[in-house]
Formats: sequence, structure tokens, C-alpha cells
Amino acid sequence: MNEKRKKLILLSKESGYRDMMKNIRMWEDLFNDDLKWISIILSLLFTALVMLLNTKGQAINFLSNLLPTMIGGMIGLMAFSLSAIAIVTSTVSDTFLYSVLESSENQGQQNNEDKPDPFYKIKVLMYTFYFSGVMNLFSVFILTVSYAFTYFPVSDSFRIVSLPILSIITSCIVVFSLIYSLKLIGTCIKIRFLTVNDK
Repeated sequence: MNEKRKKLILLSKESGYRDMMKNIRMWEDLFNDDLKWISIILSLLFTALVMLLNTKGQAINFLSNLLPTMIGGMIGLMAFSLSAIAIVTSTVSDTFLYSVLESSENQGQQNNEDKPDPFYKIKVLMYTFYFSGVMNLFSVFILTVSYAFTYFPVSDSFRIVSLPILSIITSCIVVFSLIYSLKLIGTCIKIRFLTVNDK
């Protein structure tokens, strides 16, 4: 086993959910990305629609029909993300990884801090799929909770207070997950041209 392969195996052992959250800090996309503003605006519009329907007594019926469809859609999106990462990882050859690792080592020897570490860049791109899957899973959970809420026997006063809060949280998370999943297209393109950009 050559030295480069040993280093790749060692680096792969350091890759995981904790590495994604602690070192790569993917969760910062929830706050620093422009997607949050799009998610907030769309969630407010959706909540306004729900509250309008609630004044006519149709909100619960509307949500009870909509939420199961959304749950199924998010599960399908998770399957799409899994298939996408499977295809991407299968196209990443050993030669590609060796090239990225060599570029990263050369940059470290040159002490070039202005240019991002190539191996770190590839980890960030790969973890985009990981984080997207986590967000999709959380979306399924929050949608399921919201769907269960439509069957809870609660008073009208409690529903008026809780419905907009739950609507904003749920729709914001779902919209963010949907748009973030769409970004995977750009991620696939970046992975394809990463070694070209590093030369």
C-alpha cells in the first residue's frame, strides 16, 4: 500500500457527521446563506395563506391533504440525494483523489494560505450531499409532527396561536431543504472541474 493511499484511508476515518458539523461547519449555511431569506419570505407567504384559510375554517382540511403529499415528496427527495451521491462517488477515481491530495500537500509546502485547501474543498462539496440528506430527514420529521397536529383536539384560541408558529417553522425548513437540494446540481459540476481549477 503506497503512502498516498494510507493518507486517504486515514482521512476517510476522520470523515463523518461530527466532522461535518464541527470541522466543516455545514450548519452555518442555515444562517449565512442567502437561502435563509428566500425560505423566510416563502414561509411567511405560506403562513399568511394558512391563516386566511383558518378564518374560513378550511386550514386543517387543507393541511391534512397537503402534508402527506409533502412527506412522500421529501422521502422521494432523500432517495434522489442518495442516488446522486452514489453516482458522484462512483465517478471519483483514485487518480482524482491522489491529484487533489497531491495539490493539497504542495500548497501546504508552499504555505499558500490565500488559496483554499483543495482536499478541504472536495470534503465540503461531498458534505453538501450529506447535509442535504440530514435536512431532508429533519423535514420529514417536522412535516410528520405538523400532520399529527391537524388531528389534535385543541381549542380555537390555542390553534390561532400555535398554527402560525408551526407553519412558519415547518415551511421554512422544507423550503430550505428543497432549494438546498437543488444546489446539488452545482455541486456535481464543481466536483467535475475541481482538479482543473486547482492546476
